[in-house]
Amino acid sequence: MKCKRLAAMFAVACLCLALCACGGDGDGDGGGGGDIPGVLFMIGNEPVTSAEYSYYYGILLTYYYESGTFEYYGVDLDLDLSEQKHPNYDTNWHDFLCYTVDNELHYTIALYKEAMANGYVISETGRKENADYLVGVLEASVESGASMDEYLVEQFGEGMTIDLLTTILERRAMSSEYGEYLRANFDFTDADIEKYYEDHKDNFSQVPDVNTVSYRIIIMSDKQEAQDVLAEFKAGQKTEASFVALLLDHSEEGSLPETEGLYTHTSPDNVKESFNVFETWAFDPARKPGDCDLLEMNDLQLIVYFLSQGEPVWKALSRSYLEDGELQRIQDAYPFSDAPA
Repeated sequence: MKCKRLAAMFAVACLCLALCACGGDGDGDGGGGGDIPGVLFMIGNEPVTSAEYSYYYGILLTYYYESGTFEYYGVDLDLDLSEQKHPNYDTNWHDFLCYTVDNELHYTIALYKEAMANGYVISETGRKENADYLVGVLEASVESGASMDEYLVEQFGEGMTIDLLTTILERRAMSSEYGEYLRANFDFTDADIEKYYEDHKDNFSQVPDVNTVSYRIIIMSDKQEAQDVLAEFKAGQKTEASFVALLLDHSEEGSLPETEGLYTHTSPDNVKESFNVFETWAFDPARKPGDCDLLEMNDLQLIVYFLSQGEPVWKALSRSYLEDGELQRIQDAYPFSDAPA
């Protein structure tokens, strides 16, 4: 029943977007549509159509539904999102989603255009993932009995075509890869990072004085099964490779991340005084590579294998903020504007 309501909400959202109800300048309050049919606004010299905007909005809508965010915040799926206030921001849920889509589109198109201008080529992995996705769409359309055009409109909204979907997938993959490439190749010195920290020290007052950590994790729901997996690990070679093998064998369906449970250079979400069970364990200064324990948190069983400590959190955050600034400068070179008449 909820799936039907979600589909109905998406259909209403698509109608609103087609009427330029939001989108265009990053504030979710609407943007000029010009006189070009279907074009909501421009990012640099790139037009953004209502069909493309609806695609991003639909993905975000689905994510908030499937992740349980709507349920957690008490969003009523039978009511218009524009009539329900967001609990953390002075806006309604519809405008909040529009604001998020605006920013996502701005980042994606700006980084895509910059990547193309600098001759960046999408990886074979990225190309294969896009091709596999399109094959999945084709197979699903055949199974549904609808034509490809009908299926695309049904799933993604009016105006979606296979060419547009291909372009969207290419942009998303290219911008994601290029963003990672840039972050890996920024050459900030220790002096740059320390200066940023000193200049913005007040913003770090709540940052815990700990190092980043890297680890692997198996998430399970049954405590006895988790205890058995941990016992199996400790009875074996107790290496990272043996932990990964257990992760592949015992992760519950749908819970295995593409990273094989690997998380690197992570920072705590909370100040030290409010660490949860996992953070207390992971960010313990005495933690050693190879430590492996079972933790219980939020009715889940976490089997964690500790890999290493990294640099201080303040340093990792300072570097990340400097990188964010460089990426923002790229976005600023591709501003929002009304579609030309």
